[in-house]
Amino acid sequence: MKQLSARAALGLAAVGLVAACAPLPRATGDEAQSSAAASASDKALIARNLLLGEFSNSAQMRALEAAISSSPARSGAWIDAQHARFVAFENPRFGAHPLYFEWRSPGAAGPVTRRRIWVFEQVNGALQMRFFSFKDESVFADQSRWQDVLTRLDPAATVSYPEGCRVKFSALGARRFQGQLNPATCKIPAQRSGKELALAASIDISESGLRYQESGQYADGSMAFTVPGTAAYAFTRELLSPADALFEGIRALCGKTFGGRISVNEPVTNPPDVFTGETLLMHVRDCDPTTLRVPFHVSNDRSRTWVITRSAAGLKLKHDHRKADGSEDEMTMYGGDTLDRGLESRQTFPADAHSQALFTRMKIPVSNQNVWALELDPGVEFRYELTRPQRTFKVTFDLQKPLPTPPPAWGSN
Repeated sequence: MKQLSARAALGLAAVGLVAACAPLPRATGDEAQSSAAASASDKALIARNLLLGEFSNSAQMRALEAAISSSPARSGAWIDAQHARFVAFENPRFGAHPLYFEWRSPGAAGPVTRRRIWVFEQVNGALQMRFFSFKDESVFADQSRWQDVLTRLDPAATVSYPEGCRVKFSALGARRFQGQLNPATCKIPAQRSGKELALAASIDISESGLRYQESGQYADGSMAFTVPGTAAYAFTRELLSPADALFEGIRALCGKTFGGRISVNEPVTNPPDVFTGETLLMHVRDCDPTTLRVPFHVSNDRSRTWVITRSAAGLKLKHDHRKADGSEDEMTMYGGDTLDRGLESRQTFPADAHSQALFTRMKIPVSNQNVWALELDPGVEFRYELTRPQRTFKVTFDLQKPLPTPPPAWGSN
């Protein structure tokens, strides 16, 4: 793995670490006394799991004083809006508990400002963290493949810091960890000037959120950068709406394929419908912060893709039907929007006006009363359902048995 050279001034913010410029609150005596509860065998997993999910510093930004800039600057007081997403992945070459994260600014739908891997591990019973950046971030251009990228990632494709730049943590209670990057040991050459640069960092991980700040200082005592330019970033976990929770639950399956079976088909049609007796697959293929595309293959028929989009109302579900040459089928882009809050495990989509007009034009007005539903039992099952008076159809997919990736849906390219 290539050793990382420092980036001048604010560029090092992309490292994704935290600086010890502003002290973080110390644990209480009770917290310190209970630190033994986080045993050496548990610390890495607990620390990683505390970070899983979506975080933002939106509350901190709302309380921002007018005199403080919300844009990064080389000097003076500033702090910018950031949204952080942490996802666990499996790749033994990065140890037992690797964690991928991406930052977006100013919010979840903004452009990615950094991508990193954090690896928590025990060294002589103490919690430490190594961190990595990517030599070539273009591998993430197809967002549907990011899980595959991480699972197959060779450490040689990453950029790492020297051993002296490990973040060393103390357990301040059973579920709180405070880490420091020691500037006395973490010294690297600045990328532009080649001057020696000492990095300082602090990170505070707890159930209430994440706090951090980072800095770099030259040997003559002058500061190369402080990020942010005020107190530490204060991230809090985002509380998702039921619709967003379901969306993120499906998004977490990105890149994976699962087999399905017809679990409800009432009344049974005669002749049988096109799904009976066929191989049914769902492939969570394309995933970005606002839209998911999930091809639904029926044996060799790859004409169907579910398109799930975040909307002001919650979620929108559309059925994109294509011919084998990739052109749109006449019966396509029907579906609807959520009309109520729903549940984290289930969202419903009554047929919208566009779909009803399409069904009427195609001489199937019975479908005007269609209500589709998506259900998720994380790690167990995903269910797709269609109901209308005197008709219920449901396909259940087994999430415990991922399958090989199928060919792309027609028209997906």
